[in-house]
Amino acid sequence: MMTTGEGATTLMLATTKSSTTTKNPFTTTTTTTERSSTITTVESGSITTEPVCESDATAITFDDIPSADPAEAELPTNYAGLSWTNGYYINISTYPNSGYRYAVASGIYIGWSKGPLIMQTLSASSTMTFVSCVMAAGWSNSIQVNITGYYSNTQLYTATYSLNMYTQTSVVLNWTEINEIIFTPSGSGYPDFGMDNLCIIF
Repeated sequence: MMTTGEGATTLMLATTKSSTTTKNPFTTTTTTTERSSTITTVESGSITTEPVCESDATAITFDDIPSADPAEAELPTNYAGLSWTNGYYINISTYPNSGYRYAVASGIYIGWSKGPLIMQTLSASSTMTFVSCVMAAGWSNSIQVNITGYYSNTQLYTATYSLNMYTQTSVVLNWTEINEIIFTPSGSGYPDFGMDNLCIIF
């Protein structure tokens, strides 16, 4: 389903929800259902500047990192109640000709990675709901980012989105009861991607 509005195109997609024991080479169990997702693509020149999280979600904005570097640096291992691997942050003014300025939803910092970016709850027994995030490609107009949600090494959700430098993409997933999210980029050119306002419910 597709709807259009001023400066934006919204696609209603189906993502796959599955229970797959991926880390046991002898046993694989899979069940599949459909879960709707929303991708809103905002064209060049129409950039979101307000937070996109609902009141019950925590907005991870990358603007509250303690003693943040004025340009860019690696994300703290423990930030915003999550454990991060292969994650970085950047002031969007550092590379004004990149696509990172289209990834910002609030403030001046965004998160970025060339993957795989891994986000985990601090406790293995804790869970979270991944509601949404805003993304854009950093340096290439032809990359894809696969997002996968896990609970205790079992894959529950997966979805893949195409990104480019001059379009802001807001992805709404509402993935519940997970404790790990992995973002894996691929495609031609540099696979770097930026993100902002990750909406998480703990």
